[in-house]
Amino acid sequence: MKIISLMGMLLIGIVGFSQNTSEEKDFSLARVGIKQQGCYIFMGVEPFYKYTYVATLKVTVDFYNQSKTIDKLIKKAKKKYPYFNGIIIYGNKKGKADLIQFKEEEMTRGGFVLGQKVTFMKRINTIKTFFDGVIVDLELGNEKAAIEYINAAGDKKIEKVFYGDINPAAE
Repeated sequence: MKIISLMGMLLIGIVGFSQNTSEEKDFSLARVGIKQQGCYIFMGVEPFYKYTYVATLKVTVDFYNQSKTIDKLIKKAKKKYPYFNGIIIYGNKKGKADLIQFKEEEMTRGGFVLGQKVTFMKRINTIKTFFDGVIVDLELGNEKAAIEYINAAGDKKIEKVFYGDINPAAE
């Protein structure tokens, strides 16, 4: 009888312990409802999928006119960082937004892929010069790709080039 009582108490202890240490359900996952100009907007939340940090910008969000504020932010950011596809606007870091690029999202347009190595020609003082670079953005509607390359002076530059003037580079 003592053995049965001891086994019963042990069984109750194990069941109680396993219930206390079982992993609690995570209800924090959500689907983003805002996507503007092909860019995912995260306001006060962190994206679930892996991404690469691009840059941080100063921003003042007008919560009464969010759409217009975010449009301005995207246009300003695309001039300097054309290859991001997401923005994280932190609620606790007022005035700052992180630009991000999702790792798994492949973008293709005009027969080219984001991140593809290419060559293109640029006229410098009527002399045709060829450059190697990497596609960092593929514009929709303009039929242009933003290509990051290193110029003759050794500086990193971004040039917007028509799809027809780009050739895939040999690996």
